[in-house]
Amino acid sequence: MARYELNDDLNGVEIYFDSMPDESIRNEMKAINYRWHRAKKCWYAKQNEDTMALAKRVCGETEPAPKVAKTKPAVAKVVAVQTVEPIMNERCCYSNSVLGFLKETESNFIKAMKAAFNDEYVLSLGPEQVAAWKDCFKVMQSTPLYDCAGIIFEYALPYESGRRPDVLLVTKEHVVILEFKMKNRILEADVDQVAAYARDIREYHFESRDKSVVPVLVLTRTTDVDEIVNDVHIVSADNLSIIIDDYTEDDTKTDINAWMDSKYEPLPTIVESARNFMDHAELPNIRRVNSTCIPKTLDSLRKLTAYAKKNKKHTIAFVTGVPGAGKTYLGLQYVYDIREKDGQVNSVYLSGNGPLVKVLTDALNSNVFVKDLHKVENEFLRNGSLDFNSNVIVFDEGQRAWNIEQMKAKKRGDFSEPDVMIQLAEECLDWLMSLT
Repeated sequence: MARYELNDDLNGVEIYFDSMPDESIRNEMKAINYRWHRAKKCWYAKQNEDTMALAKRVCGETEPAPKVAKTKPAVAKVVAVQTVEPIMNERCCYSNSVLGFLKETESNFIKAMKAAFNDEYVLSLGPEQVAAWKDCFKVMQSTPLYDCAGIIFEYALPYESGRRPDVLLVTKEHVVILEFKMKNRILEADVDQVAAYARDIREYHFESRDKSVVPVLVLTRTTDVDEIVNDVHIVSADNLSIIIDDYTEDDTKTDINAWMDSKYEPLPTIVESARNFMDHAELPNIRRVNSTCIPKTLDSLRKLTAYAKKNKKHTIAFVTGVPGAGKTYLGLQYVYDIREKDGQVNSVYLSGNGPLVKVLTDALNSNVFVKDLHKVENEFLRNGSLDFNSNVIVFDEGQRAWNIEQMKAKKRGDFSEPDVMIQLAEECLDWLMSLT
């Protein structure tokens, strides 16, 4: 038996099965972009003619159940005869129109923030965090805002394991990033922090590609500050309105839910830059490997990849060798060589070794080809990773992947890391070539 529900807030349709649907049904759902929602235990997709037709058919043409609230509680405030509710989205702690936000009380705002705060956020939910939210709330409510903007608090950047800007003002034309510090002086680390947020949103956030991204550091324990350091606007709270006026006064509204649910992938220019770097730059030590087996192995991997792509297969290859034999070089070279410029084959080198990821991303001057394995897993476990599109995956030192006991100890779940990646591949990819 199955039933479906509509979620008009997200223009979505959700199908709930009493038991695992047949493989043919799962394949049919995947073909029209249904994806598994781990938290809600349902298959979901955007509403369109195809997804609605399938939902009605597998549910026996039953009428949809009444619309249900989002999984996180909405907090409402009654103003005169009008009720204003936050726009709930699992990627943030609070979001709303400017009009709705300005009608919030501090107590309702903090209640909503606490309800949405979860273990995805690195910092603990203690008195200092709540004090920072109250400080931020007071500044934003006392600053003239334009209703063309949507306002978002604590937006968790995709694939970043809890990194999140304090406040975002999003319009059709701009993304204004506001990072609040209860300080009276400028620190280089704080400037770098908001600059990094801006870089990531500008270069990887798909829905921001046609917008101007504006990083702003707001100091709330001083006055009369208004300057620019390394392209970051730095203002005291009393001068925040200058930035708001400059960048949002004449803007137009946009769908902030669609913005928050954006794909997260590098700009084509970033990919091309990484390609050029791999073509011409020397990787320290790694590119000095001269093993005669590597060219033959790469040729075999290319053939296996072509087979997996043509036949829609999920394939895995295991590579062994003594330390120094060139396994890391092989993996990096394979990821680079196999990625097609037209985007038909995307590839990624995944490692749970944080220092290695840092060394490689620094050496390659980007994270186009190399990513942190744990961040990819976290994104899938929490949000489903609908935008994951790397059909070629290299697992660095797969023998060190966490088993069930290690995952339990880290409070990640009752499954192993290989289990997570296999499920990700089955749910998000129609074919896969993996190397470990």
